[in-house]
Amino acid sequence: MKKTPVKNRMKLFYRQPASGFTEALPLGNGRFGAMVFGCVEEEIVQLNEDTLWAGVPGKYTVPDAKSALPKIREALFKDDFHGANELCKKLQGPFSQSYMPMGNLRIKFKDQPVHEEYSRELDISRAVAKVAYKSGKTNYERTYFTSFPDNALVIKFSAKGKGSLNFTASMDSLLRNLQARIDAQTISMSGRAPVHIDPEYYKRDKVTYDDNEGVGFDVRIRVVAEGGSVTSTDSSIEVRDASSAVLFLVSATSFNGFDELPGKEGLDPAHATSLRLEAVSKKTFDSILKAHVKDYRKFFDRCSLELGTSGMEELPTDERLKRYDGEKDLQLAVLLFQYGRYLMIASSRPGTQATNLQGIWNDLFRPPWSSNYTININTQMNYWPAEPASLSECHEPLFDLIGKLAETGEKVASENYGCHGWTAHHNTDLWGHACPVGDYGNGDPRWSCWQMGGGWLATHLWEHFAFSQDKEFLEGKAYPLLRGSAEFYLDWLVPGKIDGREYLVTAPATSPENAFIAPDGKHECVSISSTMDIGIIRELLADCSMAAEILGVDEDLRARIKNALDRMLPFQIGRNGRLQEWFRDFDDSEPHHRHVSHLFALHPGSQIGKETTPDLFNAAKRTLEIRGDEGTGWSLAWKINFWARLLDGDRCQGLINRMLRVVDAKEGGRMSGGGVYINLFDAHPPFQIDGNFGVTAGICEMLLQSHEKIVDCRLPNADLKTGNDLKSKMNGFVVRLLPALPSQWEDGSARGLAARGGFTFDMEWKNNRLVRTAVRSACGNILRIRTDKKLKVCSEGIDIASSFRDGILEFRTSKGHVYEIVSE
Repeated sequence: MKKTPVKNRMKLFYRQPASGFTEALPLGNGRFGAMVFGCVEEEIVQLNEDTLWAGVPGKYTVPDAKSALPKIREALFKDDFHGANELCKKLQGPFSQSYMPMGNLRIKFKDQPVHEEYSRELDISRAVAKVAYKSGKTNYERTYFTSFPDNALVIKFSAKGKGSLNFTASMDSLLRNLQARIDAQTISMSGRAPVHIDPEYYKRDKVTYDDNEGVGFDVRIRVVAEGGSVTSTDSSIEVRDASSAVLFLVSATSFNGFDELPGKEGLDPAHATSLRLEAVSKKTFDSILKAHVKDYRKFFDRCSLELGTSGMEELPTDERLKRYDGEKDLQLAVLLFQYGRYLMIASSRPGTQATNLQGIWNDLFRPPWSSNYTININTQMNYWPAEPASLSECHEPLFDLIGKLAETGEKVASENYGCHGWTAHHNTDLWGHACPVGDYGNGDPRWSCWQMGGGWLATHLWEHFAFSQDKEFLEGKAYPLLRGSAEFYLDWLVPGKIDGREYLVTAPATSPENAFIAPDGKHECVSISSTMDIGIIRELLADCSMAAEILGVDEDLRARIKNALDRMLPFQIGRNGRLQEWFRDFDDSEPHHRHVSHLFALHPGSQIGKETTPDLFNAAKRTLEIRGDEGTGWSLAWKINFWARLLDGDRCQGLINRMLRVVDAKEGGRMSGGGVYINLFDAHPPFQIDGNFGVTAGICEMLLQSHEKIVDCRLPNADLKTGNDLKSKMNGFVVRLLPALPSQWEDGSARGLAARGGFTFDMEWKNNRLVRTAVRSACGNILRIRTDKKLKVCSEGIDIASSFRDGILEFRTSKGHVYEIVSE
């Protein structure tokens, strides 16, 4: 297989500057984000800091919620869906707060009015952006990167030829700010975020500042030039007649924890930036760049994918996208796959905040959907590729967010609902917002009344353990949070009769942002035990029970979980053969709705499989056929994952093709059909980053799956037909190799794909058939591979004893060993 030329293999590149935010190139070190526009006469670098949010620690208890809850349930059990909908507004608290833009670095160049031979690129294999062009007889070059080791944005400008560098650097912000001269080479910008800002979609546009409260920030820039002179004023730095110049930019905020007032109890951002700037500016550009690339590549180089080359890689990315037809340029899907990994490394590192709706990149004062954490899928999707794409450490900020919500959500569970444990809903923010949003009754229950956010998030804790097998993590961090979430749902479930039979049900229940047609013909959204509720609670309770069993603790809790799983409403197949979304077979308000929440049990859950639940497997397929292949960006990404789990690679390829449609940001609009912008950002539209991560996860699922459990069928109540209690006993995971390989991906290779159980796989295939596999065992667990042909296993040339039955190859591995698997 011919490899893609190294020159452009992992690059986004263009022949013109960015004309807007979704054409700019993103840089990030997990905490600090920058968008590089690459303009010639006035360069713009848009800046973000992951803790710069509006708001302060909030109060999330709602006085009327506890008394309203029994009335809601009473209405639902009488089939008064409209009455329940109106009563659910009494559960709503304040809106969550918004992620703020920090500002812009502006560099105005002199003596460069005409330019030619322009190029702009982002090398995602090194996390370095470059701009180059020629003006007159001088070649100008710029290099940009955000260093994690040195916690700074570093930019180098150079001029080669008869000309020199002459420019002025300044900063500005949409937030209230002050600028000041520090010394001849350094200026700062400090300011403060609002203590409140309404979401941009809300009918009110209230913005409140407090001179003594809110998150404060400080940004400093220092310029060190070679040759020429550097001077500064209160608002700018001027460089004259230099041959090169290095700009060091650092930032910090006063955020001191989700439960600390950032004004009165906050950190001193100016002190932090002063120390950081002094440290980084003493180093050479080359040494900082070398350390940055070394640090970045220890993550990026773990995983690779090759699908061959077509020559299209030599085209600029925007032209390449416009010519893409899904057949000739297979490597563009590889670039999109690795771009998702790049964005994760750039926006989520241990010790930083979790990635929000836009990662860490936002240029708007009132961004779409507040650029917050939308936890009815979007935040979770951001982290789907963390484990399978070998970026496990990047998962950690999400666990910190879950820990925060466990504290704020415990009060909500107790005071709003009278339940033990902790809960979270549809939105959250830097401050751990845990109650339903909606401005105390002004929101729509179809998106505000959803108590499943905490449970879904908590399943990520088990997933991290499943991949890493880190028992210390399971015992010290994961299990306490899993247990707290499980305790909430065990209290949240209540007895209720459906078609004359009593079950444990959720009431109220919604299917995120969707509605159904009630028997009276009205469109309603609040009901009982939606299928997504069932799927999330089953997954969460089973994860918690398995964790407790592994740790040998909480037998009473495990017994309660088993009892609840036995009594819950089972998944149901409707009259048209699809998996029902609601507790009854209602007609859809929007048959092609972007959310497909009722397939949670298929993905990211693990309760539906071809061998374990064939009826549900076929019903899930029918659901997707009816829903259709259109959708917003993140919806397309989720459907890739669904179809991968349904083992249909060509359907996945078709959705990747849709994902690679170019969306024109100038046309605006929302939810009118997804794709990508020319910088490969996911287009909801508008920009949301979840689709980028979702595609990367989907391609992982197409190449390797390990979610299937070995179930001990000797246990009572293990019902493989309905999915009840599927995870009550787990003896290990089953791996599928190339389960959804598209026919067009005829030859290829993948390296560094992770599987549950502590395994990492390298694979090569030709003519759509697996040629060889090398698997590394980190923990020495039993490896099981589902296969339709006999495979031979060896280690260091020695054959390994294995067994083959019921379509599964099984052998015990040794910790740290590598095994070769080939067809016999």
